[in-house]
Amino acid sequence: MMLRDAFGLSLEADWSSSRCKRVLAGGYRTPDITEKGARAVGGSVFTEILRKRCSATFEHAERYGWGV
Repeated sequence: MMLRDAFGLSLEADWSSSRCKRVLAGGYRTPDITEKGARAVGGSVFTEILRKRCSATFEHAERYGWGV
C-alpha cells in the first residue's frame, strides 16, 4: 500500500504483492496467519524466502539500478 498510495509506484506495488502471494501460495505463513496444512515460519524466515523470490524476478530492476 505504501508503494502505491504514498509513492505512486503502481508497477512496483503489483510486483511486490505478486511475490508475496507466491510465497503464501507455497504454503509459508507466519505464526499469526498460519492455517491447517501451512508451514509456520518466523518473520525473519518468511522475509528471507520473500527476498529470494524478489531477487529471482527483478525484471525491471535495471531501471532503478537494483541488483547491479
